[in-house]
Amino acid sequence: MKFKIEKGSWSLLNLMRRLGYHAQRDNQSFIRLAGRGRYPRYHIYIIEGDGFWEAGLHFDQKKQSYSGQRAHSGDYQGDILEKEKERIISLLSK
Repeated sequence: MKFKIEKGSWSLLNLMRRLGYHAQRDNQSFIRLAGRGRYPRYHIYIIEGDGFWEAGLHFDQKKQSYSGQRAHSGDYQGDILEKEKERIISLLSK
């Protein structure tokens, strides 16, 4: 699921921390745990645009099954992602 976030005065790292996400190694990919373990989790990629960030959000159900592979069980649309998108937009409007 893709959507845009207005940049405002926040740095990307501080914005994502405010939303409850933790940076991955590249600082353009962030995760928010949805349970007690490492999975399931929300995973969001951020691409910088002119005056906005483009967010690509998906929900990782579990870790990839095969060594050396990046494929995993993930949801790229649906109610769980709509609710997370609404949560993000709601927090940003405050």
